[in-house]
Amino acid sequence: MVNNVNSLYTSIMHNTLIVDNSSPEIERLYSLNLFTWVNSRLIPKDSIDQAIDYLEITKDDIDLIIVRYKENNSSQLKTLKEKLDEQGVKSPVLVVGTKSGEIADFTYIESILDIKDIVKYSAIMLKTTAASMAHLKVPDYFPIPVEFFSYITSPTFKIFKKSGEDFVLHLESDDEYTLRELDDFLKDYDTPYLYVLSDQRLHFVSYLSQEIVNQISFRELSDNDKITAADMTQFLLSKKLKKMGITPQTLKMAKRNMEVMITDSKMSPTVNSLMKKLMSNKASYLFKHSQVLVYLCMHIMDHIEWGNEEQKKTLSFVAFFHDVMLETDDQARIHSQQELDESRLTPVEKKLVLEHAQKAAEIVQKYPKAPMGADTIIRQHHGIPHGIGFSEYYSGKISPMTIVFILAEELADDILRTSPEFNIKAKIRKMRDKYPTQRFKKILDILDEIPM
Repeated sequence: MVNNVNSLYTSIMHNTLIVDNSSPEIERLYSLNLFTWVNSRLIPKDSIDQAIDYLEITKDDIDLIIVRYKENNSSQLKTLKEKLDEQGVKSPVLVVGTKSGEIADFTYIESILDIKDIVKYSAIMLKTTAASMAHLKVPDYFPIPVEFFSYITSPTFKIFKKSGEDFVLHLESDDEYTLRELDDFLKDYDTPYLYVLSDQRLHFVSYLSQEIVNQISFRELSDNDKITAADMTQFLLSKKLKKMGITPQTLKMAKRNMEVMITDSKMSPTVNSLMKKLMSNKASYLFKHSQVLVYLCMHIMDHIEWGNEEQKKTLSFVAFFHDVMLETDDQARIHSQQELDESRLTPVEKKLVLEHAQKAAEIVQKYPKAPMGADTIIRQHHGIPHGIGFSEYYSGKISPMTIVFILAEELADDILRTSPEFNIKAKIRKMRDKYPTQRFKKILDILDEIPM
């Protein structure tokens, strides 16, 4: 556990009590980030009753209490407040998993996976400033408990081990290992830590956090947190596809995230109901764009005469993978050569945007049992048959399925750009002027009638 690292910093560390958390992954996620970002160790308790008992007998100063909200412990929060007052405990309380509560003194965060806000409010409550963390003496090699390496098979960063008083390279950034090899290493070296270079620790912890979230069962999460988890692992999937390509691991990640998008689309009767869920979540534009696209494509296939379940699956697959090679929201918002030319992207980023359709199509070609024609739609989704660049004109070589996708993508982008003021009728009028030929008309007619 991260708590084992505390012996290195005992005199300066904060103590945080985490209460009523049933997920070891969530506990480790918080342990890793609170230790790294705000210099706090985590003390886990299974219930509010256990936390109250601990507070009565412990001599440790508790600087912060984090409680995971569940419906069956909401009344106990009042009991916790009463006990804290009785005992004169001034520790601030952060409740995660609900956006509001009855106790005004407590702070609430809706998402249990919103690590940025959890760290932010923990820092405020612990009176830990960026300046104080900057002045904290951090060793040249930053310790990571070895248990966290069971979540990854390739470290992405150089990993070191301690040999006497020296640190020696143990894994290169692109090395891979199995859990058995990790177990053998632990038997041979009997060490609780591996190490990363101190100036890389924050990037490594961010990467490791994504890997931990990838291991959390969606059954444990609220609908809102499923979106957050899928968004986090979508970025991780993109990195892995670039590095490893199609593997059993990336296949599993892709299938899991696609299921979230398809399920959310089926459960949303209108565009606004879907947008309400998405806009209340801090997920990336990249994720939201793909999610709205899945919804629109499924709607079109439900109402066009030649649509069927197989084609719904194909277009949902395409919506999920079409931008998977892109790395940032700024890149994903580019939909024309003019927008690319006027953007502030670096030359490397601009090259990636120009080539992303082709690169995504190459990935999909290696996907086992990918829907027939999915790679072609992905390659052509900016109107260029070979997949490099953008086109304002669409030749007869562009397939009807690609036309569906192109129109759905333009509408999805406009919905996200202008929500909640989006006007479907005004947008479709503009699209009819832009796409006046008969092959676009039927699809635009269907989109014009989409339930808002």
